[in-house]
Amino acid sequence: MRIGIFTLIITCTMLMSGSAFAQGIEVPGDSNGDNIVSAEEVAAAEKLAQEGRLSAEVLQEIKQIHEKYPINITDSANRTVTIYKPVERIVLLNTYSYEPYTFWD
Repeated sequence: MRIGIFTLIITCTMLMSGSAFAQGIEVPGDSNGDNIVSAEEVAAAEKLAQEGRLSAEVLQEIKQIHEKYPINITDSANRTVTIYKPVERIVLLNTYSYEPYTFWD
């Protein structure tokens, strides 16, 4: 019984901290804080790159974000989630739903 309560407390804490981290999104190239990289912000980044104050890798990332993001995804609970930049990692909370497939010869 104690293990179940402890597990529930840990899970709730992780979920709350995960949503707190989601609030502090920093999108490369977004200078006005709206989490969307506009054409004007890409032009400003290009100028910084020409001046040598921004690396070519970061400029490429900013251009990719401008072209492909934001993306809206609807999850299995029918909630819409907006993704503003490339996902760096995914945390799987329920391992029973993930089943890797192995193909045998």
